[in-house]
Amino acid sequence: AGSTAKGEDLSTEQVVSALQKLVVSEGQAVPLQFAGGEPTLHPDLVGIVREARALGFDKMEVDSNGLLLAKRPRLAKELRSAGLTGVFLQMDGLDPEEHTFIRGRDLGPEKLGAIENCQNAGLQVVLSVTVVPGVNDHRIWDLVRFGIERRLTGVNFQSIALSGRYPDGLAQRAERFT
Repeated sequence: AGSTAKGEDLSTEQVVSALQKLVVSEGQAVPLQFAGGEPTLHPDLVGIVREARALGFDKMEVDSNGLLLAKRPRLAKELRSAGLTGVFLQMDGLDPEEHTFIRGRDLGPEKLGAIENCQNAGLQVVLSVTVVPGVNDHRIWDLVRFGIERRLTGVNFQSIALSGRYPDGLAQRAERFT
């Protein structure tokens, strides 16, 4: 889960081919989530969503950190117009300290901007919260209330995976979830 760019994006043709094979394998288009790295950085994500919609996929979401969706409000509208239905938005807390510990800097303003832009575009938003004991585990109900107040589709909680990139010293802490 490092942040250094390696490899290359799949081409639109490669993605469409994989989606066609998925439809054949499943016998129909199924709910679909675009993930891996940061899908909003793909140069043709809107085109890929449009192609997936043409193949019959009608429940599609993107798993995103939301940074580009906050920065470019038009992107959320373009994705919605192409057929995207929702965003699975990584958001680990409500306080700057929580973001800083888990992600290295305060991402609160960007997360709020992404939520606003997605909702304005008609996209459903589910928060994806990485729970870290002693950092944000005391905020679980606050995040649920936040989701209700913002009329989000849901809040998903997951424990931190200690692989790739994670805060120093976390692996040796006794109070961790597994």
